[in-house]
Amino acid sequence: CFHAMFSTFKSFKALSALCLTCFLPRSGAFAPASSVKLPPTMVTNRQHYPSTTCSETSWSQNRMELFAAVEENDASGPTVTPNPLYLALWVAFLGYGVFLSPGEMLDSSDTNIIQSFIEDPTNGSGAINPLLFIVFNALGIMPLVMAQLALPQGNKKGISAAPFLVGSLAAGYGALGIYLGLRAPPVDTKTRAEASWITGRILESDIFNWIVVALCGSTLFSSGILASSANLDSVVSEYGQLLSNSKFASVSTLDLSILTVCAATLIPRDYRLRTSNANGDDVIDDKINLVAASTVLFPVIGAALYCALRPSLPEE
Repeated sequence: CFHAMFSTFKSFKALSALCLTCFLPRSGAFAPASSVKLPPTMVTNRQHYPSTTCSETSWSQNRMELFAAVEENDASGPTVTPNPLYLALWVAFLGYGVFLSPGEMLDSSDTNIIQSFIEDPTNGSGAINPLLFIVFNALGIMPLVMAQLALPQGNKKGISAAPFLVGSLAAGYGALGIYLGLRAPPVDTKTRAEASWITGRILESDIFNWIVVALCGSTLFSSGILASSANLDSVVSEYGQLLSNSKFASVSTLDLSILTVCAATLIPRDYRLRTSNANGDDVIDDKINLVAASTVLFPVIGAALYCALRPSLPEE
């Protein structure tokens, strides 16, 4: 029993000596290093392990580096810069949809319209008003056009546009308005090498851009509005009645109108990313502002044509 107690005491003494060595400063202000005797095995094998001696200076330095790393991680979070224009449009859109739009939420007439889209997505029977058919399908194409315009000028320090673009397939500007209203300041320059894989390989592809234009054109043909038998006066009159009585039709029309205006506001900066400004900023800005304004007259297809005809991002 005494032998066991003595062995335990020796082990405790050795452990205490090791801990004391760890906390003694290098300068030896409290005791000389030779005053601490380590067991022979520890002295022999100490060269195989890193030094455990700490000092007040090294501890302060490590603490400062830790705080700097934490501050750097905090600063590297998404940058949010509120944009009053896009946020105001978002509030107006939600306010109109909830409080000011005609009709009731998902009443029988709106339910019948939605059911008609599900049963006859190409409007082969002509049961859906051609103008409403165009608006509804244009809202499905608009997220592609907005991706072509928003992603190249997107700032990597800001929030990601991907979830809001996906959400806009169902919620329209109700989802995309959050991104446009809170995104980081757009970049002034962007090369194809700096762009993401989706932007550089897909959204900048001529094939993809012209596919989007073709989708816009197919909507016009499948709606039946270009058919010789179509009575434009009756089509417009019926559409006006839907705007007055249907929440689905009125909110969808407002949604497409806001998205069309927002696409036009993104075009000038997108064009500046792609040009060298060799002919002067004023001349280029005047021309592109006119082009951007003209796309409002042709919802969706106007912005899609711009994306198909615009210059490519510089390689470097």
